[in-house]
Amino acid sequence: MDALVKKRMDAIASGYKYNLEEGVVDLLDLFMQSTNDPCELGGRVFAFIIAGRDTTTKIRAEAKEVIDNGGYLKYANTSKMHFTHAMWDDTSRLNTVSPAGQMEAAEDDVLPAVPELNMPPRKIKKGDIVSYQNYVLSRMPEVWGDDAGEFKPDRWFDEDGKNMPFSPFKYHSWSAGPRSCLGRPLATYEGISIAAAIIQRFDVIMSDTTKTYEPLAALNMRVKDGVKMRVRKREDI
Repeated sequence: MDALVKKRMDAIASGYKYNLEEGVVDLLDLFMQSTNDPCELGGRVFAFIIAGRDTTTKIRAEAKEVIDNGGYLKYANTSKMHFTHAMWDDTSRLNTVSPAGQMEAAEDDVLPAVPELNMPPRKIKKGDIVSYQNYVLSRMPEVWGDDAGEFKPDRWFDEDGKNMPFSPFKYHSWSAGPRSCLGRPLATYEGISIAAAIIQRFDVIMSDTTKTYEPLAALNMRVKDGVKMRVRKREDI
């Protein structure tokens, strides 16, 4: 990795220039927009490649086992895509479509204690408004641990490697109780099947890895200005 960084820096010293607008760039070009430190550049590229390769490789291997050659995921086989399902759940945890909500108490009631947050039971009266923040909840170390803000599909597996579901009152991206999202099974199938189909057939790379992407708070949450990607058809399929 150090040799590659040095080679690029020597090329820049000799007049090499990348063209970001036309998309003629690679990871080094993108990272060198924010630093020219050889050690930091090598570390960034290595970490990026390893992290992306690990997730992508696992999904491709799983899809190869479950999905017929050249085909698409069938609804009945969704539960067999264990790692892809974990990827979807952790993505939905951190980037929930519904970032917040509120309800009005129909009558006097008592909200249960939340020991993880040292919150005692709370009395509410008829007409009180109770709000919740899914975006905040999913990033709270008190709820999800010190790595709450990290994308980590492996958190959805137990010590034996089996899928480990969490309470919908903790993983609240799909709401819980009587108001749980009725479309969750279909949305999960769509997310998993589309992700598997794309990753099987294409290499997908973010166009700008140096940009800080901001959430756009709305009824349905999304990324401000979108996320531009570069897609290249795989030759080894």
